[in-house]
Amino acid sequence: MLKELSNRPKLKCEKCKIFLIDDEPTFLRMYSLKLKTEGFDVEVCQDSSKCVKNILAFKPDLIFLDLVMPRQDGLQILKKLKSSIATKWMPVVMLTNIDNPADKEACMKAGARDYLVKVEFTPADLSEYAKA
Repeated sequence: MLKELSNRPKLKCEKCKIFLIDDEPTFLRMYSLKLKTEGFDVEVCQDSSKCVKNILAFKPDLIFLDLVMPRQDGLQILKKLKSSIATKWMPVVMLTNIDNPADKEACMKAGARDYLVKVEFTPADLSEYAKA
């Protein structure tokens, strides 16, 4: 899996700020803890209705976004982010359990930088992805 990461688009920064959006607290705790121990500045959000406001305040270098969310799904959030002048430059990586080519295509067309399936990424893998 990590060999495949070398082919992904690169993001360079000294101390990257990462924003995680997911409605599952276990996922948020697990991944944010690993990213923080690797030196990333991490913010999380479970409430899809508040995430855009929180992103504007935090100004992350990278956003990991779940596809399946209550209220607004990840694709709706992605479209909001990519339609705003303040956030369209922010790279958004979909991180989801949905391994469906149609969903992946829709997210990529909407402006996602990448589409990752959670079961294929341990916290260590996600940290390596963020470093790359």
